[in-house]
Amino acid sequence: QASSDESSTVSDAERSPPPPARTSTSHGAVIGTLEKAICIAVSVLAGVCYGLNFMPVIYMIDNRDKYPDYPVDGLSYVFSHFFGIFLSATAIFLGYTIFRKGEPFMTPQLILPSFFAGLLWATAETAFFIANQHLSQAISFPIITGLPGCVASLWSVLYFQEIKGKRNLMNFVAALTLSIVGAVLVGLSKEVHL
Repeated sequence: QASSDESSTVSDAERSPPPPARTSTSHGAVIGTLEKAICIAVSVLAGVCYGLNFMPVIYMIDNRDKYPDYPVDGLSYVFSHFFGIFLSATAIFLGYTIFRKGEPFMTPQLILPSFFAGLLWATAETAFFIANQHLSQAISFPIITGLPGCVASLWSVLYFQEIKGKRNLMNFVAALTLSIVGAVLVGLSKEVHL
């Protein structure tokens, strides 16, 4: 009799649907498949926006016949570029605040670091305008996108010590070396005449 009860219990457990696929993060939060797909889609959208960031300015500078009265130096477009980003960020934040019913998640400890991160970003973006003017986007874009990753990786290894183990460190050094050599070769390619 006991064996038939156990078999019915097992069969009930076997018939129940499996739990939804979930992934744990490093912070202990659990993310479902839908949330993960949304995060990936938003990341791809951000990447596309970053990739197309300079396209209007470069198009205007490169097509002098269509825009004869517009300046050819990149610094002339910095204010309008940054102001457009400011308006977009403000609209997104207002939308987020409305979505959260007037209670956005915002810790006071993040305000000052966010401000300084914005200043660093603005400095880098201005330097990118200058680099595009003197080198061209085909040369400056690989340098601008590759070397910040190298700096972030060095912080990851030297300060946060996120990469450990001899083999992992050797792979890191090889990848870092290839990135730096690639950036240098791309930069030098402007001067090479074949």
